[in-house]
Amino acid sequence: MTTPRTAANWSLALLLVLGLAQPAAALETVTIRSCYDGDTCRSNTGEKIRLACMDTPELRGKCANPVPAQAARDYLRGLVVGRGVGIRRITKDRYGRTVAELFVDD
Repeated sequence: MTTPRTAANWSLALLLVLGLAQPAAALETVTIRSCYDGDTCRSNTGEKIRLACMDTPELRGKCANPVPAQAARDYLRGLVVGRGVGIRRITKDRYGRTVAELFVDD
């Protein structure tokens, strides 16, 4: 069961990944079209992006925890969908998604 404190911890971790590190001016910018869940997005060009160092609850499947998963997804959507964000690509995962850090508001 997820408590408000747990949801706050997810939000804080997401903000740290999305908001800290190198300045956005030095990064490529992509526009985020959608977010599947709290740690996976798709750009306007169709690139699937998995947020580095993030693991939010699953929406579907055997280990699904839909209530906090939807909260994490909705929070991420509010931060990045429809916006140009800085991206620092790190690698590709076994599913072919780009593993990256996203940066909003410099």
